[in-house]
Amino acid sequence: MGGLDPFTYFTDHEGELGELVSAGRAREFAAMGWGQTVPDPQKRATFESSILRWEEREQGAHARMLAWYRALIALRRERSDLHDPDLRRTEVEVLAEETVLLHRGELTVLAHRGPGEMVDGPRAAEVLAAFGELEHGPDGRLALRGPGAVVLRSVTTA
Repeated sequence: MGGLDPFTYFTDHEGELGELVSAGRAREFAAMGWGQTVPDPQKRATFESSILRWEEREQGAHARMLAWYRALIALRRERSDLHDPDLRRTEVEVLAEETVLLHRGELTVLAHRGPGEMVDGPRAAEVLAAFGELEHGPDGRLALRGPGAVVLRSVTTA
C-alpha cells in the first residue's frame, strides 16, 4: 500500500464471533455516514495493511512527521511550561475558524488547519519548532502557507 495509510482495526476470531465482529464494524461505519469501503477486521489483508513499514520513517512525509514528533518531545522535556499538568494555565485564543493560539507561560503554539494561508500570525522572539510552510513577514509576524503548527517563545511587551 504505502503512503500514510491509517492503522486499521483487525481481529482473528473464529466462527460466529468473527462474523459478528465483521457485521458490527460494517454497521458502525454505516451509522457514522462513512461512505468508504469498510475494511473487514477478519480479513488477512486488513491485518497486513497495518503492519509497520519501518523503512518509511526515513522517507518523505513520514520523515517530516517523525522529526516533528521528536522536536515536540524534546521541547516537552526542556520546557516546564509544556509538562505542567495544570490545564488552567493554558489560554486559548481563536484567531479564525481554522486558526488558534495556545498560550502557556512564555510559550505560544500557533495551529492552522488550512487549507488556505494564515498571514497575520503572532510575532515570535524565537521559533522553537515548526511544521508546515512557515514564513516570517517583514514586520516580524509569522505566516503559514497552509496547514501547520509553530511552537514559539512569545515576544514580551514591556
